[in-house]
Amino acid sequence: MENSRFWNIVESVTNRVSDIEDIFEGLVEVVSKLTPEEIIAFKQKQYEVSGLVYRWDVWAVAYILNGGCSDDGFTYFRASLISGGREKFEAALKNPESLADWLPEDFEAEDFMYIANDAYEKVTGEEFPYDRLTSEEDGGSDPAGEAWDEDDLPKLYPDLYKKYF
Repeated sequence: MENSRFWNIVESVTNRVSDIEDIFEGLVEVVSKLTPEEIIAFKQKQYEVSGLVYRWDVWAVAYILNGGCSDDGFTYFRASLISGGREKFEAALKNPESLADWLPEDFEAEDFMYIANDAYEKVTGEEFPYDRLTSEEDGGSDPAGEAWDEDDLPKLYPDLYKKYF
């Protein structure tokens, strides 16, 4: 699936709905209108896009904003970034601190990770075929960039740390 099509699908809902649960339900409805092959492609693109922000600097900001952030929490955090739409997502790629300006109160959108799963099951009556995906969400590797530990955060992001942590 092309990037523009993926973002058009996401933004067809996120540009008109702000509640995270409504976004999830709306996207399941929209993705359910795709063919099974397109639903698989949507999930693959979701993994690829999420992998772009599988970075230590983004995780540091997520950790500060969330008062901590586990591996799973970071997965859900990245899902929230996608649910914000392309413009906000790309701003976060350039400057992770920009996330503090727009993230919703509930910014661990676990349900967003299962949009394609729910749509696929709705369309086919079968479970999502993970074996048809060509890569994992995190690429099976460590986050990109330089690792940090909690003691580094006040130095890395002093303003955010003072405000949120």
